[in-house]
Amino acid sequence: MNKIDNLEEKLKNNGFHLMKSEKSGYFGDYIIDWVSDTIVVRISSDRSFESIDICRINDNNENFDLVLIKAMLQSEQDFNKEEDIESLVDFFVEHFDKIIQIFNEDQYTETKKQLEALQKRRVSQMFPNWNLK
Repeated sequence: MNKIDNLEEKLKNNGFHLMKSEKSGYFGDYIIDWVSDTIVVRISSDRSFESIDICRINDNNENFDLVLIKAMLQSEQDFNKEEDIESLVDFFVEHFDKIIQIFNEDQYTETKKQLEALQKRRVSQMFPNWNLK
């Protein structure tokens, strides 16, 4: 069983169901969406770059990648280090309850505000000469 299988098993065992699973004929790209009553967890690969994104059902235009969520929960400040999919899956499985909690309706507004601030900070670290408003 690989890491993605472990993640999918965790989701299935916690009330999520598979909403969409598509594989492209190019680069091995794929998208897998698992959904609960409140959130969508998207596991994807785009040209061999694998990621995990989370969004609320009622705010599905606002996806947050697990790297940012991890940074928020662990008060990380360095956004220039790479995270492999295996370590992200381990983090997700280990911190599953907390991740679900911060996307609950009563905490989501504050979570979204913090994650948006981290997104801006990450862009400014990656592109220091890019002026963000």
